[in-house]
Formats: sequence, structure tokens, C-alpha cells
Amino acid sequence: MVKMIRILVFLPVLCFSTATFAQFIPLADTTLSACGGFLTDSGERNFNYRANENLVMTICPDPTVGSRIRLNFPAINLGRGDRLCFYDGKDTLAPLLLCIDFSLGNRPFSVQSSANNPDSCLTIAFRSDAQEEAAGWVANIECIQECQNFTTAVLFSDPAALPQDTNTINLCPGGNLFLRARGLYTQNNNLYAQADSTTTFSWDFGDGVVRTGRTVEHNYPQPGGYTIKLSAIDARGCRSTNVAEKKIRVAPSPRFSADASLLPEICAGDTLLLVAGPSNAPSATVKVTPQTASFQTDFIKGENQFIPDNDGRKLESSLAIDGFFVGQNLTEVDNLTGICINIEHSQMRDLNIVLRCPNGSSAVLQNFNGPGGNLVELGQANLNDDAAPRPGRGYEYCWKTPVSNNNWSDYVDSFNLDSLPIGEYRPFQSLSQLLGCPLNGEWVLEIEDLNSTENGFIFSWSLQFDPVVFPRVETFNPGISDLIWRFHPSILFQDENSISVSPSEGGFASYRLIVQDSFQCNFDTTITLPVKPQNDSTCGTCLLTFDKLADTTLCQGDSLQLSFLPNERLNQVLGFTSFPQYRFNFVQHPPGTPYESVIPVSNIAQRVLTDPRNQIESVCIDLNSDWNSDLDIFLRAPSGELLELSTGNGGSDDNFISTCFTARASDPINAGMAPFTGDWLPEGSWNDLQGPALKGIGPYSSPMHLGLYPKKSMNC
Repeated sequence: MVKMIRILVFLPVLCFSTATFAQFIPLADTTLSACGGFLTDSGERNFNYRANENLVMTICPDPTVGSRIRLNFPAINLGRGDRLCFYDGKDTLAPLLLCIDFSLGNRPFSVQSSANNPDSCLTIAFRSDAQEEAAGWVANIECIQECQNFTTAVLFSDPAALPQDTNTINLCPGGNLFLRARGLYTQNNNLYAQADSTTTFSWDFGDGVVRTGRTVEHNYPQPGGYTIKLSAIDARGCRSTNVAEKKIRVAPSPRFSADASLLPEICAGDTLLLVAGPSNAPSATVKVTPQTASFQTDFIKGENQFIPDNDGRKLESSLAIDGFFVGQNLTEVDNLTGICINIEHSQMRDLNIVLRCPNGSSAVLQNFNGPGGNLVELGQANLNDDAAPRPGRGYEYCWKTPVSNNNWSDYVDSFNLDSLPIGEYRPFQSLSQLLGCPLNGEWVLEIEDLNSTENGFIFSWSLQFDPVVFPRVETFNPGISDLIWRFHPSILFQDENSISVSPSEGGFASYRLIVQDSFQCNFDTTITLPVKPQNDSTCGTCLLTFDKLADTTLCQGDSLQLSFLPNERLNQVLGFTSFPQYRFNFVQHPPGTPYESVIPVSNIAQRVLTDPRNQIESVCIDLNSDWNSDLDIFLRAPSGELLELSTGNGGSDDNFISTCFTARASDPINAGMAPFTGDWLPEGSWNDLQGPALKGIGPYSSPMHLGLYPKKSMNC
């Protein structure tokens, strides 16, 4: 690969010279003293390294700065047959620390001189063959205190990686992930004691969340790919020489679509075939299309930090980025698609916010232009908490180009605002200031509060890049491995992917399809069919039938009583049902926002209920719950009248099973026990439904509502 071209001026390096900060030093046959700058391959940042190289460099620490040499590689790209090795001393006769070749891929690593090394120097040996030269590396040189090298590893995960020889864990959205770390201390007790109990393990979950601890738990609500990075700091403050990684794939939900042409209107008693299948199956009533998800193309840093309040300090939050090609730079402003921050602050005008890239270039995102102006709030800040600042609620703001909104200050001044709305804004300085910045490396967000009268907190920030700049965006598709229709009492026949249904009453008939993918994740959809009652004019004839009367012989003066009663019942009970198969809880439906199950009632001669006790035969429910007394259950008429069926009954017991409310019952519901199977009197009076205006022109059609009010946390 050819690196991005950029003109670079550098000073020549002589044997035993001292390298200055931010200098780029190509690998060569030499020895030098350095505690800063960047070590590159012979192609530096612009070209591939050369063929048939055999180079050895020794780097020793500047004794006035630090005692050990450490090289940090955010990425490395070697061709097949090429090899980069590190020795713990002044030459290649010193102990070998490690060798890197093509198999490492483009992953980050670090190497440092050990506590056993009396010279504290590192020797780097590189050999390339005659073919397949690659982009090489750009490594940061630093001097650190005396450390004992150690590495980290993920000891255990639940779920485990599948297959076990991979580094990938498959999850369902919202599923819990448990991880346990360990340290490998190959130099323990040479200078000091190391142990897992004194080491701080840090987990970056790739979604803006960072946690510490040997054992951690996490979940990913959103589908997509994430990379977990595990690093550690031992008791002396020395960092692990590696970053252990785990890839996480969170399954996307498949797309469900119903073919309306295969879902005709049906009458009670009709039979309908429902077939589930892939999107290319012409006979499928419900088409299931598995979706493809990709790994994240933005980099997120979780924070939750107080912003120092005019005390001369800056809050500096760093985001270490890797995964791009070595030497890959920002060449177009549009490739940096956004910088987003989740923040709250009681005075926007106090802040100066700067983004700094790995080579030191920077762009001002929000400019402090001196005290003055009205108060402008970011997010929902806690006001008047200067003595003991408390985090408020952060809002997410993004800087992008191009975008219609002006920078923060100009935007609020244009509209005379006292708070900045969530949204996208122009940065104060053009992001072209960052052109030429290396994509790999440490990006830093600087926030400075230059007025002591207000305060705030930052919760997270992120960098977003156009997917076209990534070497390869990994995607995955879990596919569909199984599907099944959930039981419904109107199902006549069922096989692997189809059901034959015949609803017996008018209303709504809902059929739930459950699919499972190769990650063992379940997703579902519900097909709801409106069902007309049997007395609907489109469902049959309205003509009455009569039995033929037998011939009768009469004498003069005899009388005969004739009876013309039809075979059909003129006063029949019509049933209307709904099977919503809906799962709800307190979060979705708190008091004031009940779940409502609707039944369309149609083809009833009466326009109003004049005698509800006798006109409503029964109201029956089947409901699974884990704490019955959390439920208030009402029946609402089309015009809004409410009948209280059950309020807070059943204590801690579960479920209402075949529970019917009818005027013919002898016992009230509040005298019963869960699961309340049988007939019960409602808590309210049937007369509460007397006289509601039923909309429509006869035969009337109007919905009845069953309202469920969960009062506490529960699942139904």
C-alpha cells in the first residue's frame, strides 16, 4: 500500500544523538538517546518500507527524563515474510522480547525495556524480503519509570466465543455479557510484587462505556459490531504491554413484511392459511428477511467528568484510535463526518473547546470570547450548585461540516436563546485545520471553563469517520435458523412454517410468529386480522328460514292457530374477541398511560346500551402477570364511559385465567383469589355503561377498549 503523501521536514539523526519531541525518526543502523518523537519504518509516513532491508537500531532513554524505553504502536502493517523483533538490551544478543510479523494484522501493541535490563535500552531489528513491502509503522517513543513487563488476557466470558478458537462473541440485543480478566506477570518480584488483586483492569466496550474491575458485566441494547479493549495498570502505575481484544456481534432484528394480497377480510368461521418464509418465497404471507449489521465506524469515549471551573486547569479527554492503515492521514474534511459531545453546563459562553489530533494540529470547536452576554444552558444543568456541583442531564451536540446551523455562540445570539437545542452545529474554526492529521493515534478533546460563576459535566464524546476511509468495515448477517407460530386457540393445523386458522368470533385475531437466528436470538412479529361477526351482511344471507307446515283438514266452523317462527334465533349472543399477545410493563404503561386492547364491535342493532346488565353477556380475559395487585383493569365504551372490572386484587399472586365478569355471577372479584378462574361481579356497576352514545349508523360499528393500568414494576 502507498501511504498518503505529505511533505515532511526532519533533522538528521546521528549516533547517540538526542531526539526532540514530535520528530519522526526512520529506522536505521544507529544508536540514539530519545524520550519523545515517533519511530517509523524506512518509508517514513509517506511510502512503504523498502525491499531486502536488514536494519538494527538501539534506543536508550534520556537519563534526565526517564529510566525505561517504551514504544507504542497504534497499528502495524507488515508484508508476508517480513519481521520486526525487539531485544531487551543494547544489541541483538540481549534477551528477545517479541517478534511481529504479518499475522498480527493491523492491531495495536506496546513493547518496553524490562526491569531486568541494566541498560534500559531497546534494540529493534527489522528484516524484509524481496517482495510484498507494506506500509510499516509509526510508533510513539516514550520514557517511563522502571516497570516489570506484563500482559493481560480475557480469562473467561459468558457467553463464550463461538467457535471457541475465535475471538468473537455473539450476543442478542440487551443480552448480558460477563467477562473476567487476568494478568500474566513474567517478571513478577524482580523489582516489586505484581498480582491481579493489585492491578487495575480497564475495559473499553466500544460503545462509549468504560468500566474497571477484574470481573465486569455489560450489555449492548443496539445491534452492530463492537470491539472490547482490555488494558491494565499494575500497582506501580505501569501499563500492560498489550491490549487484549474481543469482538462482539449483536444480532440485528430481521425485517418482517406482510403480503396484503394474501390477507383478505374474513368472517368468523372462515379458514385462512398463514405462511411464513423468506422474502423470495411467492406464497409467503409473512416474509422474513435477515439483516446485515456492521462494526462501528465511530469512536466513543465515555467520561462523566466534572469540568474544572476557572482554576487554570483544562479537562483533557483522550481517545486512542487504531484500525486505519499505518500512515493514513485525514486528506478530506468530509472524511471526518462529526465530533459529538454529551455535556451539561449552566453557561455555554464560559467554555473553550478544542480538538487536538495525534500530530498536535487542532481546531477550535467552541470559542470563549470573554465574559458577557446572557446565560445559555447546555443540557439540563443543576443551577446554583457551585458549592457542591452535581451532574445534570447531558444533551448531545455535534460539530459537522457542512451544516446549516451556525456555531454555538452565533446560533444562540441569532435567536436570542437561553439554552442550546440538541442538534448539529458548525465548529468555530474550520475542520480543515485538521487536514494531514494521522488517523491512528491519540485524539484529545480539551475543555476549559474560563469563568468561575457556573459549572458543568461532560458524559461522553465521539469521533465519526466516513466508512470509505476504513481499510475494511466488517459486516455480519446471522440469517434465520428456525421459525414457529405461537399457539392460538383458533389454529386448526400447524406445520413448520404455516398455520391454518379459523377464528370463531368477530373482533381481532392476532397470530405471533417467532424466528430464531444463528446467534440463538429470538425476534417476533404479530399478524392481526380483523374478523367480521357471522351476522355481518357480507358474511352470509340475512333471509330467515321456516319449516313447511303440514296440510290440515278443517270442517266448517273449526279454527286453526298458525305459528310462523323462523329457525334462526332472533335474540342471539354475538361474541367479539381479541388476542393481542402483547407484553407490557410499568415503564411502557405507567399510571395515566394504560395499555389498551381494542375490540371492534359491529352489526349490533342497538345504538345505545339501555340495560348493560342484560345486554352485555360477559367480559372475559386471560392475562399473565407476576403480581396481580399491581393491575387496575377497566372496560371503556366507545364514548368514554368506564366500567371498573378489577382494581388491585390478587395480592402477590399471578395471572387472571379464564376470568369472566358477568351480571349473572354471585361473588365480587375482590372476594376471589388468583388466578380468578370463573364468573365474577365487577367492582363497578354495570349501569356505569348505561346510555353511552354508540357512534355509527346501524348496523353500528364501534370499538370497545380493555384498559390495563400497571401500578408498579411488573410484566404482563
